[in-house]
Amino acid sequence: MALIEFDHASYSYDASGRALDDVSLSVERGEYVVVLGHNGSGKSTLARCMNALVVPDEGAVRVMGLDTADPDAQVEIRRHVGMVFQNPDNQMVTSVVADDVAFGPENLGIPQPQIVQRVDRALEAVAMTPYAQADPAELSGGQKQRVGIAGMLAMEPDVLVLDEPGAMLDPRGRRGVRRVVRALNERGITIVHITHFMDDALEAGRIVVMDDGRPVLDGTPDEVFRHGPELRAMGLEQPFAMRLATRLRELGVPEQAAPDTPHLDVLEEALCRSLSNM
Repeated sequence: MALIEFDHASYSYDASGRALDDVSLSVERGEYVVVLGHNGSGKSTLARCMNALVVPDEGAVRVMGLDTADPDAQVEIRRHVGMVFQNPDNQMVTSVVADDVAFGPENLGIPQPQIVQRVDRALEAVAMTPYAQADPAELSGGQKQRVGIAGMLAMEPDVLVLDEPGAMLDPRGRRGVRRVVRALNERGITIVHITHFMDDALEAGRIVVMDDGRPVLDGTPDEVFRHGPELRAMGLEQPFAMRLATRLRELGVPEQAAPDTPHLDVLEEALCRSLSNM
């Protein structure tokens, strides 16, 4: 059984059109999925369907077999699926980091000794233990986002859904969030990362590209990013490594030295190997 399953799910905010249009896809336990798409493509609505913040008008979304349209199942669904949003300030509810991380478990009625353990583990997982007693207002944007992630981790979800967590961060902050998210996935937490940054997508094992409310591409980074013309038509671009490799081949560099890869380290290795053999 898939951890999250969309079964011909559609949703409209108003009469102007469908934000999701007959979506069928699944997320398996342990996956690291990045969802890409331009503004209005449906990717954020897709994310909100995953923990019943949005319920489809047609079709169904199931989380661990529970129907998100069932009001009696929604609290349980939100125990399994944690959400992190793009503005970290909107996730802060107290003036002490540790208290903020404890807020979710307290609302679940977790006994206090267990809450303390959960908070400690969550802060350690996002490298924020030294800031446990800090005021969130004094943290950088990247640090605040890590505190927001810790708050979700303290609730011990099976899935962490991040909706544009780097949208308000500088490149350094986004790199910090990516490191944390990758480490969490390596620990076994299923990740669904909504983003429009290509560098974020390179961390994934799987990419889903949304357009007009539907998934139009689905595969590994290497598979998806080879669809350059289709991506450009949707207002997206290939990663820098692929654009550089294309330009190098246009200048006469052989494909062996400039392979069609989204990973810059792979391209660098191929170029160095080719130069050393000259």
